[in-house]
Amino acid sequence: MKASQMGLVSIWLSGLMLIALSLYATQKLPSVKPPLLIHRWPNHRSSGPRITIFTAPGPFSGSAGDRQKVAIRSWLGLSTDVRVVLFSQDASVVPSIGSFGSRLIVDPNIDFTFLGTPFFHSMMVRTRLFKSDISVFVDPETILLADFISSLSFLHRLHRDWLFVASPRKVSHMPFHLNDDGTQWQRENGKRVRTKELQEIVNGNLQWSPHDGKLILAWNNKGSPLHDGILPPFLYGKGIHNSWVMSEAMSSQHRFVFDASWTISSFFIDHPENSSNGLINGERGWEYDGNSHLGALYGSSYFREANFSGLAILLRCYGRYLFIDPTSYAVNPFGQGHEVGLLKRRSFHSWRMKKVSACAARIKSSENLPYLSLKNQLKASTKLSLPFSLESLLLGIANENKTIVLAVAGYSYKDMLMSWVCRMRILKVTNFVIYALDQDIYEFSILQGLPVFQDSSAPSEISFDNCHFGSECFQRVTKVKSRMVLKILKQGYNVLLSDVDVYWFKNPIPLLSSFGPSVLSAQSDEYNKIGTLTPVHL
Repeated sequence: MKASQMGLVSIWLSGLMLIALSLYATQKLPSVKPPLLIHRWPNHRSSGPRITIFTAPGPFSGSAGDRQKVAIRSWLGLSTDVRVVLFSQDASVVPSIGSFGSRLIVDPNIDFTFLGTPFFHSMMVRTRLFKSDISVFVDPETILLADFISSLSFLHRLHRDWLFVASPRKVSHMPFHLNDDGTQWQRENGKRVRTKELQEIVNGNLQWSPHDGKLILAWNNKGSPLHDGILPPFLYGKGIHNSWVMSEAMSSQHRFVFDASWTISSFFIDHPENSSNGLINGERGWEYDGNSHLGALYGSSYFREANFSGLAILLRCYGRYLFIDPTSYAVNPFGQGHEVGLLKRRSFHSWRMKKVSACAARIKSSENLPYLSLKNQLKASTKLSLPFSLESLLLGIANENKTIVLAVAGYSYKDMLMSWVCRMRILKVTNFVIYALDQDIYEFSILQGLPVFQDSSAPSEISFDNCHFGSECFQRVTKVKSRMVLKILKQGYNVLLSDVDVYWFKNPIPLLSSFGPSVLSAQSDEYNKIGTLTPVHL
């Protein structure tokens, strides 16, 4: 009996010790901070809908930085119900926004390419963490006027999910300036400009922006998805992605989709630097080609383009909001229920019909966002390539000690490559470059935003089946790795060669750099062999 009691006591004590040890170990683990602090809406909000505007600005330097600051001030000055989220990792952003207040948030926790271009799909996923009634995507240089808020307040009362697109006007010069808090436009003499006068100037300019990247997207957050299927890894601001979302949303029919360009007053100052469509000197660039390729591979837009010419148009006619069918000019006004259904011809009193006809006449002579069309823009067979030589890649990627991490991969190792890349990002290792052994992994790496290059010396016919350890293919690949290391060494760089199926527990570059110049270090991958790393001086 005593032995049994002693056994129970020992088991109880052992369990207590294990619990204590677990708590101690937990305390010793590195703290994991949440990727995003929950932002609380200010207590002095009005009763309007909560609106979050998302964008990805460029560096806050030069004239482009000034234009971005003016645009952001115009957004924050619209209402206390508006907050702004900037997706950026650029060091110039945080020091430049100190005067904007707590309704402006900088979020670096999305995916970027090695050139710093944000991924649109990563931005869209991140928007779900910011709870609001309405989400908006705006180009960082687009200025919004007061009717943006009144239009969203009306749309917030609709009893269904919706998504709209709006194109800003292109203005060559604005004779007024925005005050510091973004609430008033002023003349050079300091006198206030009436909102109606400003809107008339902007709306009188019928020069729509021809760029997909300049389009405004907005939707309410009641629960329905924007579209079916997967959003591909588009590069933000490089064309196609906004039109693709609209096309897929119309095909999916989860939401009422319409054009609000005639209701929302927005504009941007035209400048030679403004090319937010992936175009270079009017021609398609490699980033645009990548988005075009992705738009053809994902969704239904490549096979069945949405009918953008029939997109319903939102108008505000003499203080009343109307939806107009641009093909038949049928009108759907709203009663007390604010229901959106099929656009039907409605009967009006003669005096009201004249007003409605006058409003509809504004759009009869203008095309309905023809540049939304994806016709001839989606190229599934486009051959992708980066406009960078190996020399230019090394120059831009090497760290301050001129060290390069070289990884070599074929398409059969694409999953291991991405696992390896994710580990590099966790370890804050950014000075890596991918040597692509075939065209498929080369294009795959481009679409994933990775620094990648090809070389004519790469062996052909590399596959998972014929390149096992010790095979002739394996030996050819090993020789190519050695030759590429030597090629990079001759250009004056330090090289750390790593296979993509190697798991990095810690960044080894500081240790390797401590050995000094002209040192060859190697690590065995033989199972269960533990030993110190022995450098060899050459």
